[in-house]
Amino acid sequence: MPFLIQYRPLFEVNLYHEYFLADAQGVPYFAQDSATQATILADKVGLGLFDIRQQLEILPSEETKHFMARQKMRLLMTSTGFRMVMSVVADETGGFKPQLPLPAKTPLHFTLRPVNPYFDSLTESPPRPFLPAIHLLSTEGKALNGSDPINLARPLEAFQENQQYQMGELVSLAGAEKRAIRDTQTQADTDWVDLEASGYISQADRVLLPQSFCYQFPKYRSLSKATFEVLDMTNESLATLEVPVNRQKKACLDFSGNKEGSPAISPGRYQLKVTGTGFDRLHSIQLQPDLYQPQTWGIMLVSLENSAEPTSILRGGSLPDEPVKFEIRLRSRTPYWRYINKKGFHPDDEVTATEGFFDSVEEGGNVVMLVSKQPKPISQTLSPLSTPDGSSFKLFPPPQLTDLRQESDRQFADIHITPINPLITIK
Repeated sequence: MPFLIQYRPLFEVNLYHEYFLADAQGVPYFAQDSATQATILADKVGLGLFDIRQQLEILPSEETKHFMARQKMRLLMTSTGFRMVMSVVADETGGFKPQLPLPAKTPLHFTLRPVNPYFDSLTESPPRPFLPAIHLLSTEGKALNGSDPINLARPLEAFQENQQYQMGELVSLAGAEKRAIRDTQTQADTDWVDLEASGYISQADRVLLPQSFCYQFPKYRSLSKATFEVLDMTNESLATLEVPVNRQKKACLDFSGNKEGSPAISPGRYQLKVTGTGFDRLHSIQLQPDLYQPQTWGIMLVSLENSAEPTSILRGGSLPDEPVKFEIRLRSRTPYWRYINKKGFHPDDEVTATEGFFDSVEEGGNVVMLVSKQPKPISQTLSPLSTPDGSSFKLFPPPQLTDLRQESDRQFADIHITPINPLITIK
């Protein structure tokens, strides 16, 4: 009689990207109620309009591969992420337990690498981030009680006055979650808007760095040198460096201790305080050269525990009745939409007719640019622009992912108006 190996799901990770999941009115996916979300997701996946495998490659590390092989575990990719299954046998309670005993705790590492060359363009993040950090997402310390998905995003960082923030960054400010709509150092209402939903990946998750890296200052900042101070998580100073800033507005740092004058900072969690003329910023960082991989979006750590603790995926050696669900929420990039017509827009049919939506830019007596009054997410689905008060909506040509620009303190998505790509308005 052949021996049958039975596999059961242990946990799953789902990644949701609002570029693909926004509805035809431009409402963000996570601003919808759960029933509407389920309908949208089923429709988009069913029509082949959303498949995270076309955006990100999810690869277990070599150590994780070996562990999975020893424990008879398999990684099953899905349209929204992956599911981990393992070989099981029946336990004494009528449930299931691993066929092979598991250690008390094992970290499983997965690399998330973009396969779509435009993934960064369609995903909200500063176009020129200060740090070359990648995302570090972890289940460590997450309570797994209940059936609701566990969000892997860290809490948003609290806004700090006089710190330099980039357009698109998310913070906690005055009891609300906010998004910067321009580079800013103040909490002025003109610089921040409320987030429509919560739980998004943010700069609080983009922390993983090697011990040697270069810091990128904004191009419009005039700095010749900057001071970098490493502090531990109790704010004790560990090292201070004064570093020249080159013509590309970069300052290169080395905390490996391998070069003359470079301090030796051990791998771990720290704060990096950066100061210069007119510039201040405090970053949370994780120096981890063994995990850091350039050209990747991030590293995910799933802590596979086998204990009675609330953070354990297995309880008392048995699998959960339903797989533990983790989720990752990604926002669409949200630039200002900027329409360009070198020959000039018609003063009545185009400029006056759209003045509620755009600010106009003149050149030589003609209006040659129309800039949306507020940033708008780019999305796979064509959706209307709205006036700031939300009283009127109109459809205009959408931007291409290749036409994103950072100028001064704002990001723009340029749309060139020509006879074959007119400024269409649909009532």
